[in-house]
Amino acid sequence: MDELNFINNSNDANNSQIVIFQQNVSDTDELEAPVSLHLVSVKTGSSASVPVAAAGKFHVAIITPEITVVDGIMRIEEISTPAVLMKAGQTASISGDSDSGYEISVEG
Repeated sequence: MDELNFINNSNDANNSQIVIFQQNVSDTDELEAPVSLHLVSVKTGSSASVPVAAAGKFHVAIITPEITVVDGIMRIEEISTPAVLMKAGQTASISGDSDSGYEISVEG
């Protein structure tokens, strides 16, 4: 197993919540709805890693704290950044804040 790595360099007092999801492709090569795989809270000035399959391609985005769970399904009310593509072994750095907006940059 490899990892997706996150570093929170934001200026925000709130912990950034990052959702990791995968856009699945069906047998007919048509895109299906994205499937949320994991939710990560990363404190400002710290880092976190999430184990993932090496061959996977994942999208990550910062979300607002409004998350509801109904019948075991997580519903995200708002995505605060455009989703960015990540692969195993890469590192996403978070910058900005809730007032000026967040940005995610990926390296590796």
